[in-house]
Amino acid sequence: TTNPALASNNSFNFTGVPGTASGGGTLVISAMGDLDLSYEDWNIQDENGVALGSIGGSGTQCGTVFTITITLSDAQLNAWATDGNIDFTALDPSGSDVNTTQATLPTVIFRTKLRCILAPL
Repeated sequence: TTNPALASNNSFNFTGVPGTASGGGTLVISAMGDLDLSYEDWNIQDENGVALGSIGGSGTQCGTVFTITITLSDAQLNAWATDGNIDFTALDPSGSDVNTTQATLPTVIFRTKLRCILAPL
């Protein structure tokens, strides 16, 4: 999932998620933009607002591609997928430190990939 209209609070939705997870999974997140200062980052949260990690806060302005991988358990995946959707949020804690309009696309990116094995119901 890619969200090109970035703001202080960004939603990433994986729809039509079937079945039950087996063997866990990973959430892979890549971002590039105004993320060079220690306070310029996005906090990654699950659909219940639980913190999973953060991305940014170093590197060069609009020149460093950050990638993080968050390990997800079967329990997490199954709880999130009960409605057939899994949602994540990338939140700028200050609401204004990450300047999402400073650089033009495709320089500012935020991309998420959800990888897991799901057995049909």
